[in-house]
This record gives sequence, structure tokens and C-alpha cells, in this order.
Amino acid sequence: MLWYGSRLRDWVREGGRPELNRAATGRVRAFSFDACARLQAGLPTPPLAAPPVIIAGLWRTGTTLLHEMLACVEGFVTPTTWQSLRPASFRLVPPGRETDVLRPMDGLRVSTHSPQEDEFALLLLGAPSLYRGFLDPRRLAALADELLSSEDRSFLEPWLRFLGAVQAERPGRLLLKSPNHLFRLDPIRTAFPDAHVILTLRNPVEVYWSNLRMWRDMAALHGHWPAPDGAIETFVVRAMAAAADRINRLSGAPLAGVSLIQFEDLVADPESATLRLLERLGLSTTPGDVAALRARAASADSHIARTGRDELPPEAARAAGALSEAMARLLRSADRSGGRSGQQVLHPPRTHNSLGPAADH
Repeated sequence: MLWYGSRLRDWVREGGRPELNRAATGRVRAFSFDACARLQAGLPTPPLAAPPVIIAGLWRTGTTLLHEMLACVEGFVTPTTWQSLRPASFRLVPPGRETDVLRPMDGLRVSTHSPQEDEFALLLLGAPSLYRGFLDPRRLAALADELLSSEDRSFLEPWLRFLGAVQAERPGRLLLKSPNHLFRLDPIRTAFPDAHVILTLRNPVEVYWSNLRMWRDMAALHGHWPAPDGAIETFVVRAMAAAADRINRLSGAPLAGVSLIQFEDLVADPESATLRLLERLGLSTTPGDVAALRARAASADSHIARTGRDELPPEAARAAGALSEAMARLLRSADRSGGRSGQQVLHPPRTHNSLGPAADH
């Protein structure tokens, strides 16, 4: 069970009595979480060593694989699973023995010290994270209103505090990953004008089907209530349309500080795709980095699931078309400015499964 403080506990309890035999975090656990958060906040925190590198892109577009590849490079510091799932106390209590679990949507092995998404820290600290929808999928539409339709900045204070605590544990340049940051790029780049954003792109048809599986699996695992019929499908369509709008806005501005990488390139050859990206970022690699990248790439295919390209429902097809056009426009813009990391032409959306299953990560 996720351990969280009073802010998230109170939000969950607004939903009423859980229907799936899962009690929300109790008062004692929330009190302990909040007390640890206050103690940890009082510890000295150095300023960030350098502007962070941020991996964004819709869920299921290769952000996790890219995150794990880049985390192999010496000099990058990324939040671990222990830090992201214990954001209030990881500087006070060291992790116990190494444990691991399998992600429900793809079987990826997640361990105590593996690179982890900072979004989980935001969720548990009580920020208005979209991942609250894992706990109460009935309110997914309202959560999407906050993330997809506004320039909410309330996440910045707990996020910056968490990043400072991670940096205090180990110096280096922060490497962050959260698909949700795609929709927060404006406030993030205001806080970090020199941050570098890596945007992952993938065939929108695959994105739709893969996201349905992810959100259903995570809601089934963590939800206190079942997802209403059609709620997840509606949300995924809306997220794809919002991503198209976000990407169109990027295309209309200079792409300074933005690099692009396509899912197909990354999955086909993770080592080469990552090395090309590092070169474009102007970052050198050591022989040890290359060896670590090669070892991580060799294990990548073992947990890459397969996603079909079945025909899309009409609403999803329209969102996929808009997203495909936005990505193609962004790639053309990147080609003109030299910000593209790969050379493969983006495939247009397909509405049938004649190509067979696609790699999914």
C-alpha cells in the first residue's frame, strides 16, 4: 500500500467509503508521514548543481527505457524508487534490503534503487498529481482538468523541495522523468530556464492502446474504487488531444533546449539511440558509461511487451490524427533547427492491425 500524508489522505477520503476493500492511509500513518516531512525539510539542502535534464512525453512512449539508459551515465543523478516512494523520509531512514516488484502493465522489474519517476513523490506529498487517478479513477476527469487545461504551479514548491533533497543525497546533474511534465513545461522552464527537455514520440495508435492497458492496470492495483465504464478511454483520448496542442505550441517556438527521440529508434537500438542523444546534448561518455549502456540495452527486450494496432474508436482516431500531425510538424521544425536525435520518419496513425503487434515500453 502507498504511504502518504494527510493532504492526499484527505483527498482520498472525500471520495467516501472505499469499495474495493482498501482503506485509505490512516490517521497515524498520515501523522507519521507529515512529521517526517517536517523533520526532513529542516535538513540542509545545497543548491542544484546544474539545470536538470527532463524526460517528458506521453505515457508509454519510451520514457522509462530512456530514463534507465541515461541513468547509466556517470554524472547524472536521478531519484530512486526508494526516494520517490518515501519522499518524506528517505534522508532520515535508509532503505532496507533490496527488493523488487514487476510493473503490472509490462512486467518491468522495479527495484529499491532503480531510477524512478518523480511524479510519485509529488503524488505522495499531496500535490495535485494526475496519479491520484490510480487511487480514485472516478475523479480522473477532474484531475485531467487540473493538469491538461491549466498552467497549475502548485506542484512547484513540493517538487523543488524533493529535488533538493535528492541532490543533497548525491551531487550531480539531475535527470528527471515524468510524462506529466509534458503538460507543465511552461512553469518548469520558468523555474529552470536552462533545463534541457527530451521529448519522446511514438505512433499515436500504439500510444492509445498501451495507455488503456496501463491506466486500467494501475487503477486495478491501487484503486479504492473501480473505474466507471468509459472513464479511462475518455481520459486517454483527451490526453492525446492535449498532447497534440502542447506539441503544436513547441513547434511554433525556437526549439532551444529541446531534443526529440522516437520510440521506434530507441527500442530498435537503445545503446546507439542513447549515444546519439548524449552527443546532441554535448555530453561526453567514458568507457564505463558505454559498458553500462550496452549492458542495460542487452536486457531491454526482456520486458518490452507488445501492443496491437487495432482499429481505433472514432474519438480516439481523431485525437491520434491530431497528435500525428503535431509530431510531424515538430519533427520538421527540429530538422530545421538541428534538435532531432534520430533520422527515422514518423509513421502516420494506422487504423488496422496489418503490421502486427508493436514493441511497447
